[in-house]
Amino acid sequence: MSIFVKMPFARSNETGKIISITEANRGNACNCRCLSCNTPVTARKADRTWHFSHRTDKTSTDNECYYSPVTAIALIIRQQLPTLQECDLDDFAFDDISWEIDIKKHGVLIGGYTKDPIRKHTAAIDIPFPGSKAFDSDLLTSDIDIILTIDTTTMANTLYAKDTKPTLLGPDEIFQKLLENWEHWVTMLHSSSVVEHNEDERKETGKIETQTVESIYFNKPPKPQDQNLQLCACCQIQPSALGGGILCNDCVRKHVGTTFQNLTEMVKSYK
Repeated sequence: MSIFVKMPFARSNETGKIISITEANRGNACNCRCLSCNTPVTARKADRTWHFSHRTDKTSTDNECYYSPVTAIALIIRQQLPTLQECDLDDFAFDDISWEIDIKKHGVLIGGYTKDPIRKHTAAIDIPFPGSKAFDSDLLTSDIDIILTIDTTTMANTLYAKDTKPTLLGPDEIFQKLLENWEHWVTMLHSSSVVEHNEDERKETGKIETQTVESIYFNKPPKPQDQNLQLCACCQIQPSALGGGILCNDCVRKHVGTTFQNLTEMVKSYK
């Protein structure tokens, strides 16, 4: 599917932010630059399809660049990702988080990286540009709990299909489309066990010195030497390991998705 489209986005010289053609002043008063080649553009809002176009009064735009919607989407996601301050990724809940954009770890460039300030869970998101180097998630699995990749090409193909008039969306609406279609456009590359993560965290603080790996992973009833362990707030039978150490694996599997929409909601109910 081809994605050659007129430019619906440009970067504002005033704010440095990516804006939609719907937000721009008409003509050269838009004061914007092309996302791909960084040369001045004009906002054409008299045409049937509003769009940005390279300004012809600049010698630097004698040869127009190739505008890629994939590039625009990858940049927009980077711009909007910091607005996502709470989320559930796999079994991990992230609250009151901030994102680092285009950060390198173990030689791998990560589009977005965050760490929960309380639980210390970590997440990395690959946000590829056209022709980006293959993302080597294997180099990151020792340090990062959740590793995801966003299919920016499929996003572009879906939102800007050939021979169709594209809906003029703002950057915030593009990001909302991503959240609404998360399961279609985002792939999980790696996910650590929440149970394993909690075990490691408690070992570091010396809180589970008597708890065996066997009882953590398989939720067997506590052995006599484990009688001081905290029991699940839901069933009061199994040792707790999930949800910050208040719920057992069986109860989470039983109730998340049925009684509760997600793990965060269940944790709040039993706190």
